[in-house]
Amino acid sequence: MWSMFLASVSARKPATATTTLIGKTFTRRFMGSTTNLPHPKSLVVEQINPLAPPAEAKYRFIVNHNDPNEFYLSYPRGAYTGARTISRTSVAELKQHIFRTSNSLRLMSFSKDEEQPEPESVVQDLSVFRDEKQFEDRIVPMLRAGLQKYYAEVEEEDGKIHETKVSFLCGYNLDPPQVSLAAHFTPLKSPPSGRVAVDVQGSPRHHAAAKDSQWVRERQTLEKKKSPNANEVLLTDHDGHVYEGMASNFFAVINENGSPTLVTASLDCVLLGTIMKMVLRVCEERSIPVKWMFPSLKDASDGKWEGCFISSTSRLVLPIETIQFNDER
Repeated sequence: MWSMFLASVSARKPATATTTLIGKTFTRRFMGSTTNLPHPKSLVVEQINPLAPPAEAKYRFIVNHNDPNEFYLSYPRGAYTGARTISRTSVAELKQHIFRTSNSLRLMSFSKDEEQPEPESVVQDLSVFRDEKQFEDRIVPMLRAGLQKYYAEVEEEDGKIHETKVSFLCGYNLDPPQVSLAAHFTPLKSPPSGRVAVDVQGSPRHHAAAKDSQWVRERQTLEKKKSPNANEVLLTDHDGHVYEGMASNFFAVINENGSPTLVTASLDCVLLGTIMKMVLRVCEERSIPVKWMFPSLKDASDGKWEGCFISSTSRLVLPIETIQFNDER
């Protein structure tokens, strides 16, 4: 039953939840080998006049070898998200990514003193980005322009058809005051084909409801401590409650009355990921119960779990074989 459930989720095609950005896949040009380079060639698109009306948007294109995390960290603090293409021309769950980014901006505060309210100038500058519809009117044309440019001039030919990792960020710099609106395009890595190992060494995020790029900075320490064989780091409290991964949602599977039941942290403690949303759809379609409670590592050690997995844009649904403890718990 556990294997059947994983197969159902992994085979799910999110075609009904995609937004088409371009009408066709552009011809790719050979750009040379990236042997010994830290990351494949990527494209960044920035709007150089982010406060202008959408019809007057002007873009700057930058080619580099930065990965998505390096992209996020190259800008002032902001709201961010990571998406993926489907059939190369559409972005899965784009509307949810747009809502999540706009909502994160509404939850975040930009001021020199955290105890002080935002300056009125910041409130005014960010107002159009905190409005979901106005944010969509600005980000979609930029993503379309970036994806077209990436396929036409940057993506490297290796004889294979790749999907694209699409990341974008909207941030604010206080000195000098300026909105940042940018997106990053790079090849989407294929997830591991088998079960993976994960580490337990992190604590829960302080503001789980917001995708704040400050978290990308904070989790760098966890990344450096991660075991060489670990695919992800699980964030837990001292009671052994599993919240989520650094960049993924976490599910345990238990057997109740002979049928699988998913156990996952409540959405007031973690962020609803786009692939998590698809997992929940499959559960609803197949009448698989979901318990909104913290998975317990004690239950895992007591043999009460049938299995567990993580989900994210880049991983899809990835079953876990080994949970490794790298701290004193």
